[in-house]
Amino acid sequence: MKRLDCLDLDAADVQRIDEIITLRTGQGLAAETARWRRRRNSFWMAVSLGLLLLVAAGLALYRSF
Repeated sequence: MKRLDCLDLDAADVQRIDEIITLRTGQGLAAETARWRRRRNSFWMAVSLGLLLLVAAGLALYRSF
């Protein structure tokens, strides 16, 4: 997926995108971007925690033999 800064958008394009997002979600582009980043970071934190717990369980099992 391309980042917004790679799409060569001018100020009018960004304004229109902000208006569309505000109409659909009730929040502006900046608020939706921050919300999306929080959700993405929470997802990766959960994946990291799951992997850590899996490794810890594997080490505990390995030491029991």
